[in-house]
Amino acid sequence: MTSVLSATQANNTRILHVLLSGPTRAKEIEKSLLFAVKLGYADCVECLLKAGADPNLPDVSGNPPLYLAIREGHHEVAEVLCCGGAKVNALGSGNNTPLHVAAKWGKDECLEVLVSHGCYLNARDSYGCTALILAVRGKHYGVIGFLLGKGCEINCVDHQGRSALHYASQTAVAVDQLIKAGADVNIQDNDGCTPLLVAATEGLDKVIHSLCQVPGVKVNIPNMPSKKTPLHILAYKGHKSCVQDLIAAGADINLLDCDDRSPLWYAVANSRLDIVTLCLRANGLVDTFQCPADIPNGSCPVKLAVDLGLVDILKLFIISGYDNQHIREHLSHPDVNRLFVNNQVRK
Repeated sequence: MTSVLSATQANNTRILHVLLSGPTRAKEIEKSLLFAVKLGYADCVECLLKAGADPNLPDVSGNPPLYLAIREGHHEVAEVLCCGGAKVNALGSGNNTPLHVAAKWGKDECLEVLVSHGCYLNARDSYGCTALILAVRGKHYGVIGFLLGKGCEINCVDHQGRSALHYASQTAVAVDQLIKAGADVNIQDNDGCTPLLVAATEGLDKVIHSLCQVPGVKVNIPNMPSKKTPLHILAYKGHKSCVQDLIAAGADINLLDCDDRSPLWYAVANSRLDIVTLCLRANGLVDTFQCPADIPNGSCPVKLAVDLGLVDILKLFIISGYDNQHIREHLSHPDVNRLFVNNQVRK
């Protein structure tokens, strides 16, 4: 004998109408609704709702029918459920709303249904993520544009203190789109990192260029606890164009990190003659053009260049007049002088 469940699974609305017109157990109707939702049978869903099925009764995992419809990408089913009394902001597993699910999996059409029925755009999941953050992490450009166009809060942060722009700057996703929409480029996460620091860590040249062009960008904010600025990081990595962008945006090449090391020190540490040149050209230690007197000997760029035997960098220091005091001290040592004379210095 045909049951409500079997008629639903077969997407046979004619038989389903007949069966629902007679006595039917509520439990079977609810079970059939979940099947119809997952399978995308919008007409069956409508029949079951008219027969009294609860549009908000969750499955065994705690996910309501609308959540399931969105997850499967069944926008027509989602529309039927919303019109049939489904709670558009109902929470499923992980404190996810249907909007979170649509954003995470890039379900554009479902997103439109939810917004048209008044869903809350800035709801947080159990990690503090908004739909916009999930869309950025999922690289769903259409969803990002849609949410921004509907006026979602662009600077919401998750439990790590990270905004959508932080995640965008980590993966080079929709950075320009977010900046244009007014994202805060100076917002800091729980580790003190700005989007610029995130991009510097990943070495994303184009992202760094875009961020440096934003009026008001603060390029000298350090992370915690190492107190490194984007310039410290990129001087070591050797990204010449990024270093140029940072200096043009006002990067202070003399800031010291927690080890009392400047960006110039890191450029020397990685034997980056081109970056050393940029730092010196930007007038390192403008007033004195030498290391601070109170830093440890191991944090002196000249001492490091000598220890590493970097003759070209040492020559550049001599020509530019950088830190003459330390240059004289080290070059007067017989071993260093002999290395220069015999051209045994490692380049």
